Amino acid sequence: MPAVERLQQIWIMLHAVVLEGVGALDRVRVAERGGAMIVPGPDSSEIRATLDAKNCPTSVEMSLGARTYSGDFAITRASRNMA
Repeated sequence: MPAVERLQQIWIMLHAVVLEGVGALDRVRVAERGGAMIVPGPDSSEIRATLDAKNCPTSVEMSLGARTYSGDFAITRASRNMA
């Protein structure tokens, strides 16, 4: 796998979505239905994060060219209490 493609996959990690959203507040959108947060990603792509009831991302999806990358995350009560 080329290095560029490996770097692009970092963008589907939860911390990347949150950090990119903070850095691009003027371009972040939140869907009315389905709780999706849309953040601008690399190469003019969009990163879609599904939010839970507490507005924490639980899944992330990004399309790059003909490929779609996604990640699902389980956020436990213990990890939320650490924040």
